[in-house]
Amino acid sequence: IVIVSTEFQFGKGSLFRALQECYGVNNAIAIDIKQALDKSKGYLCNSSLVLIDEMASSGKWDETQNVLNDMKRIITEKEVSSRSLFVDYKIVKTCTNYMFFSNKKDALKLPPNEVRYWVYISEQPRMNDQFYSDYHTWLDEGGAKAILNSLKERQISEDFKPKGVAPDTPFRSQMSKGGEHPL
Repeated sequence: IVIVSTEFQFGKGSLFRALQECYGVNNAIAIDIKQALDKSKGYLCNSSLVLIDEMASSGKWDETQNVLNDMKRIITEKEVSSRSLFVDYKIVKTCTNYMFFSNKKDALKLPPNEVRYWVYISEQPRMNDQFYSDYHTWLDEGGAKAILNSLKERQISEDFKPKGVAPDTPFRSQMSKGGEHPL
């Protein structure tokens, strides 16, 4: 899942806070792209949901392509190699799910035929401060339990394929066009 808001302080972190409340703060963590690509990959052993926050491909165009290639194996494979400091590599079984948050429409350089990512881009303006205050108060008072209950009770369609390709969105092609090679 890739969620982009063109407005800063839109509320992506507030969304993740609700998910942390549902999963448990130890099962849903936020990291940056450097941590995601680090060879230790400790987050794979401890978390079922990982947010890569403030995602933005930076550097030369070829370098930004490498981010996608490096993330592909981590995201799609059931086993990933991990290496803590002063310890040999080990194979880690993983069922970690990933979310990417960004403020940039070209955060990932997705090729036009990329089907691994569900992308949503919001250009809505930031709500007033009272909205966020009320939302966090609601979470503090048990709102996350209501979200979790709703998710547990939700009927999943018969044709849902959890190991299939991500549902297509018009935003994925926007991100793909935004990340095209400059020439």
